[in-house]
Amino acid sequence: MAGMPVSAFTTSYMFQMNALQAMRHLGEMGYRRFTVLVSPPHFWVPQLSAQERKEMPGQLAQHGLEIAAFCFPSIDNNLTSFAAELRRESVNAVKEVLTLAGEWGIGNVVVIPGKVSPLLPPPPDLPMQCFVETFQELAEHAKSTGTRILVENVPMSAFPHATDVMRALDALDDDSVGILYDFANGTFVGDDPCADLRLVKDRLGMCDASDTGTELFRHGPI
Repeated sequence: MAGMPVSAFTTSYMFQMNALQAMRHLGEMGYRRFTVLVSPPHFWVPQLSAQERKEMPGQLAQHGLEIAAFCFPSIDNNLTSFAAELRRESVNAVKEVLTLAGEWGIGNVVVIPGKVSPLLPPPPDLPMQCFVETFQELAEHAKSTGTRILVENVPMSAFPHATDVMRALDALDDDSVGILYDFANGTFVGDDPCADLRLVKDRLGMCDASDTGTELFRHGPI
């Protein structure tokens, strides 16, 4: 594992600092690479001024800092919503992030593969149909911006297990879309992270490392 690049995730600062402030703060602790949480009030593309959009990469470089990835979580959006209008809004929001990532030379954008209700889970073919349709469009946009989409395994999503994510990517049939594997998420849903890594290794783009139990879902210090 010598030389493996490590990035600090800014999610802990979501309500305390904006992304630039968080990266500078983490930079003082010795971190140089970051995964930036894309969620207001921390960081939201439509809220960036033209000046911020132009100057932020240079401000980071001036301090020896770089963004390795944007992470677009499933908080206010749903990429597998059965309502086409809501899905369209989510797709457009992700496209804005992909476009900015291309402008700033950021290679990866992490996305959550949609949400479903745990109370009334749908037949599996419905979210799968929405996933393929949505990610075909997103993958094409990502290619045009020179970025890569990484789909994350998330307990509350339409595809909570690594096996589910792989099944969805097989259905998508586009090698440009990869996987971010989250150890805590896999552990919480009862999966074996070692087995999961062997399963997703050919699609693996990044990993998230944090700690959790199996009763209370958390992303704590390792």
